[in-house]
Amino acid sequence: MKSVVTRLKDMELGAVTVAANDVCLHLIKYPMLENNQATDEGSIDIEVGYTIECDGQAYVYRQNGNPAHLHQGVAQLLKLIGHTIVSSVFAEDNKLILAFDNQTSLVCLKDPTGFESFHINLIGDTGGMTV
Repeated sequence: MKSVVTRLKDMELGAVTVAANDVCLHLIKYPMLENNQATDEGSIDIEVGYTIECDGQAYVYRQNGNPAHLHQGVAQLLKLIGHTIVSSVFAEDNKLILAFDNQTSLVCLKDPTGFESFHINLIGDTGGMTV
């Protein structure tokens, strides 16, 4: 599990996809290889909630039974496109903490009932990571 999280470091957020029940972050690691493939790539599907901390403010977006609540924070997520993850930590309380190069932190929150909170999918990794 730790190796999955550490692979996120140095990946750049390339796109944000909004679906009915989740928000997906699409990540890519540069430089590109000779065959125009990324050095590494993957995605994080956020299903329960997240916190964005920037400019001394914390913005919390939690589903709370209504997936539309996740979508309210998309504008904040879009500001992270083109920025690189400088630190990725899986905290003891089952939160994924990503620090970006623009001094913004993204925390994927854990569902208190044990529901799958987020899923990390990495190219070449058969299992990924579901929390």
